[in-house]
Amino acid sequence: MLTAQRLKPKITSVEMPRNMNATVGYCNGLLVNHYLNDVLGFKSIKVNSYNSTHRHAEALNSGEIAAIFLEVPVAKSFLLSAARASSELERHLKWEVLDS
Repeated sequence: MLTAQRLKPKITSVEMPRNMNATVGYCNGLLVNHYLNDVLGFKSIKVNSYNSTHRHAEALNSGEIAAIFLEVPVAKSFLLSAARASSELERHLKWEVLDS
């Protein structure tokens, strides 16, 4: 999970969106979908798949999803896109690696 401490995210743990029954997103792929459903216990109907970093950002900004789960290469691409829009963001990022 990725958070930006100074931006005060509303979602502060992996369990939080599940407990809130919030919709989350992920980048197309079976691994993350399986992890969200079978390991973390998200309901399938509350998990949306996206195929581009642009769509991830749109979904987060519009409130369509509360959080997004990304594999590291996709997360790096997403952050580079976001950093171009806000160079302030990159200086305050904190990475948390999730173990299954």
